[in-house]
Amino acid sequence: MAATYIVVTALIIAVGCGFSDVEAGVISKGKEVPAKANIDDLKILKQDILKRTPSGEIEKSDVCAKVYPDFPYMCADFSWCLAETQICDGHVTCQDGSDENNCQESGGGDAKDTKAFYDARVCATMLPEYPYRCSRGGSLCLGAHQLCDGLAQCPNYNDEMGCDYSYGGSDKCRLPIDSRNLGNTGQRDLNSQLLDAHNYFRCLHRVGPLSWDASLANVARRVASDNMMRGYLKHSSYGYGENLAMVQISDISHISGYGIIKMWYDEIEMYDFSRQGFKSSTGHLTQVLWAGTTKLGCGAASKDGAIYIACEYDPPGNVIGRFEKNVFPRVQ
Repeated sequence: MAATYIVVTALIIAVGCGFSDVEAGVISKGKEVPAKANIDDLKILKQDILKRTPSGEIEKSDVCAKVYPDFPYMCADFSWCLAETQICDGHVTCQDGSDENNCQESGGGDAKDTKAFYDARVCATMLPEYPYRCSRGGSLCLGAHQLCDGLAQCPNYNDEMGCDYSYGGSDKCRLPIDSRNLGNTGQRDLNSQLLDAHNYFRCLHRVGPLSWDASLANVARRVASDNMMRGYLKHSSYGYGENLAMVQISDISHISGYGIIKMWYDEIEMYDFSRQGFKSSTGHLTQVLWAGTTKLGCGAASKDGAIYIACEYDPPGNVIGRFEKNVFPRVQ
């Protein structure tokens, strides 16, 4: 009931491609901020709320003040208890928007703002490493690395609003995702996004596009399903190049192919193009960019909020002694 803030569990584990395992990397492990009320208090709060009649406006609540002294105001629909500083602050917290109704123009900003925002009052104070919050009814605290990463943590995708996903480079490289194309509508849509994202990043390095291969996709679905059943990432022995990832997120529809491949591509910050070779920390990147690879197939499986991704590549990349002829720097 109260405005308890939660760090989104954005656990991302990736295992790389090639002939040797890549160490798993974990990006941000979320944890919940303890609520101030116990279960009995919450039951009393719910019973009291059911006796009340919505007024249509925010009002001070004896119930909220009793259970959550720092959040004494109640939304008109009883969805949250609020601090005074959350009323007319330009960011909707109540599900019915009543905390931003009847506000003067000078009161706290644009109530129509839907982007995730820097929440100095709560998230930044309670969870300094996760100072951003989902707008319009969201209560998730986010880290800066979770904004514009192609993986929608907020229920209404507002951590991915207004993003510039471009990495620059040639104008001939078509960016596969923007603020009008978030998440996915199913496996076929996700597959298309994964292929487009691969080819966007390859284009930035003047490497030819991959083509989708149904046989590789079948293998990838099998690998993803096997990893889902065992509950952790493990490379297969099918003989193809292989990239694996596991993402903990609310729903598979909130991931994008761009977000997954961007996670692998961002290993470029650790790769030294002047000293080519395989490293466990950059194996995903070098397989994505491998010039000799021509075919791609990917698959996904999900269980209990964990989404497992596998991509298979043919011919495989990360072949020792052939990096200089297959992995090229990004075109400036």
